[in-house]
Amino acid sequence: MTLQSEDSSKKFEEEKMLYFYLSLVDLLYGVDIKQLEEDIYIYEQIESYEACAGIKEAIEMAKHKTFKEIKIIALEIKEKYQFEVV
Repeated sequence: MTLQSEDSSKKFEEEKMLYFYLSLVDLLYGVDIKQLEEDIYIYEQIESYEACAGIKEAIEMAKHKTFKEIKIIALEIKEKYQFEVV
């Protein structure tokens, strides 16, 4: 049996990881950190806190990782969560 709060927490974490993954992919394709910071502002306005958390995590990681390290992390996340980018 799972409680509603556990379901909500799991859903929040999965959605956050989706935005984290998508932000890493954006960075790999050359999107500037400044653009991702602007995206956070937009998501704050619509109160999508999962998106904000995921994007912020990706930005912080990008400040301390190499391109290759980011690529490996993105691939691991894609495999773990079975995200499909179309």
